[in-house]
Amino acid sequence: MGSFSQQPVTPRVDRSASGDAETVELIRQVAEGNFAGFRDYLARARADADWQDRIFVLERVAPKVSIDALDAACRSEPEAADLLVIRCAYYANLAATMRGTGTSDQVTAARYQNSAECVKAAMNDMGVSTKLDDKDPTAYTLVIRPLTIFSQVELQKQAFARAT
Repeated sequence: MGSFSQQPVTPRVDRSASGDAETVELIRQVAEGNFAGFRDYLARARADADWQDRIFVLERVAPKVSIDALDAACRSEPEAADLLVIRCAYYANLAATMRGTGTSDQVTAARYQNSAECVKAAMNDMGVSTKLDDKDPTAYTLVIRPLTIFSQVELQKQAFARAT
């Protein structure tokens, strides 16, 4: 038997319940247009390279942002990769909402069009955020799911390759 060197394991926050206290508080804050706590969380997760938790929280908190406040923040800090990742997550989630449920023959052309606009916005924010922070795979990961709506397998493969 070989010996394995064990590296210290950082305890992870259990976010299995989507209503954990920190996430609930972040949702409350961003709904009011306050991004300070969310940005602090994203910076901590980024520093720890805790990508899985970062994505988990982004997918729960970003859909609750005040988009007008987020757009204003992005305009005032155009070099802030974290704000662009938040907006990428917002639009990636909105793409699925816009498409709605049902089989493809049940979804109207207007719903597909609205969903496509959201995917384009998410991909645009992904492109800018990853140029600003090329070591952060988060935005690539966020766009994989909405690309499924349009069977964009090649783009999904590219995003997956960049994310991993």
